[in-house]
Amino acid sequence: MSGEQPWHPYVFDTERRRFVGDFEEMYRAERDEGFDSWHQLDPSRLDTQVAALLAERVPFRTAVDLGCGKGGFADTLARGGAQITGVDLSQTAIDFAQEHMPQHTWIAAPARDYVQGLTEPIDLIVIRELLSYLEDWRALIADCAAKTKWLLVGLYVPPDPIGFVKSHAELQAELDRHFEPLETIDLPLRRITTWLVQRPGTPERPANP
Repeated sequence: MSGEQPWHPYVFDTERRRFVGDFEEMYRAERDEGFDSWHQLDPSRLDTQVAALLAERVPFRTAVDLGCGKGGFADTLARGGAQITGVDLSQTAIDFAQEHMPQHTWIAAPARDYVQGLTEPIDLIVIRELLSYLEDWRALIADCAAKTKWLLVGLYVPPDPIGFVKSHAELQAELDRHFEPLETIDLPLRRITTWLVQRPGTPERPANP
């Protein structure tokens, strides 16, 4: 397929239009072949910079990055001194994060299993570029609403999506069911939207208008 990135075959079968989701093999392949899936370790990505700026709008002291991959964005969250936990389904990705950023907590687990198992509330939960790969993505948002003050969500949705989230409007509607909006930033040329939302009744407000 023209323009196909090396990680694409591990994510979707475009000919059969089905989700593959072999992320463990993807991270093993990138370790062996030297590519960086979704350029996730590149801090200059515009959507990554947008997400980081939105995270700075709320005074979180604990944060969880669900679907953290190799941990680049989770590490960015820690720059204000917060306690950071990264969670990813791939043990290979978690091993990379642990090796390169041992000062944080890294856990290999499914996102919903981790959130449901939380015994203490988390200030901020981040879900970037994960929901399209989860059939039960709506349930994950509901789980997060019971466990966090703020939720930061970012997602790319292509024109003819194979993933489980079919539109930004669909995701917006689900966020509105459980959270109050704080900020939404669209990057229309990149087809990426990032939301910062707040659990109803949270007293703290963003510090920098």
